Amino acid sequence: MLAGAGVWQRAYEVQVLGEQLRCRIQAEEDTRRLRGLEVLHRVALARQLAEEEQARSRHLADDVARLERLRRELAELAEHDVLTGLFNRRRAEVELAHLVSEVGAGAERASVAILDADHFKLVNDRYGHAVGDEVLRRLAVLILQELRGADVAARFGGEEFVLLLPATEREDALLACERLRAVVESYSWDALAEGLTVTVSIGVTEVDPAHR
Repeated sequence: MLAGAGVWQRAYEVQVLGEQLRCRIQAEEDTRRLRGLEVLHRVALARQLAEEEQARSRHLADDVARLERLRRELAELAEHDVLTGLFNRRRAEVELAHLVSEVGAGAERASVAILDADHFKLVNDRYGHAVGDEVLRRLAVLILQELRGADVAARFGGEEFVLLLPATEREDALLACERLRAVVESYSWDALAEGLTVTVSIGVTEVDPAHR
């Protein structure tokens, strides 16, 4: 009886130890699982933070690009006439000073021309300012078509335009301006408004090398 009782006692102890071992193994497994989940959570969080940082970087780059486009547009507006798209008076004065400086430094002779639309006030009075604005826009197109790549055209104010002609002596500038005058006179202005005619007067001067 005592021997049998010892066996059962031993079996019970083994069973208890086995249960304790199973619980310990389960606890360790649960701990490893929780640690694994924690690592996965940290990885996911890190990935999310990285993606958010990349998104912020992209948005920042987009903002910088938009600001740069805006800066260029503002710079463009600051130097160009809104109506005709030609350089404005401010830019024309800068270009003229540069041209005079180049001639004074020994560059080839250059010429400057002033073009004025004849009786332009009558165009506005008779046909309206909308037609007058379109006349100026088309004048700008005709001017650009006749100029060379190195030449500069600007709207100096109202119906007045300035043409800067580098490496051009006065005689050649006169011939070029006469061609432009004839092109303007022969243009089909009546297609814009019935009975409309537009002519221009152009004065030409040569840049004096003595004026540096």
